[in-house]
Amino acid sequence: MSPRSLRILFVATTLLLFAQFVFATRVVRPHPALLFPFFEGAPGADGVLQLEHRAVAIRWRDGSRTRVPAEQLVPELPDYVQTKAMRAAFPKRSFSDGSVEAARGAWLRERVSRLGPGVPASAEVELWLRSYDSADAALLSERRVGVIGVDWERGSDG
Repeated sequence: MSPRSLRILFVATTLLLFAQFVFATRVVRPHPALLFPFFEGAPGADGVLQLEHRAVAIRWRDGSRTRVPAEQLVPELPDYVQTKAMRAAFPKRSFSDGSVEAARGAWLRERVSRLGPGVPASAEVELWLRSYDSADAALLSERRVGVIGVDWERGSDG
């Protein structure tokens, strides 16, 4: 292969990789061959797949309550990134002591405020473990395995 052909191949490959990146970041659900989805795991030998799920239970100052998937806190992100973002914001290890540091509590309040009809009084980020049948994707069970609480009325960040 001549040096000129090698340069052309290198430039073409670089341009194609850049085009793939632009496509993958601009399209909500790119084709898996271009950007692999975030796989949480594989089913066990029993055919059961266990996945973590985060939800936010909000109590508003008027006394009403709302529970939403945590991904609704970051609607501006592509949907295939929202779950990963919430895992980064509230990693599994943060559920061990049940508290939220001040900066994360302020971020949570700002995000929760966008969702509701009023002013949030408190919120709990819940960690759920869901089990699915890998054959038909049926939900077999779910249980809450952790919770982080923030009470803004009492001035508590955790």
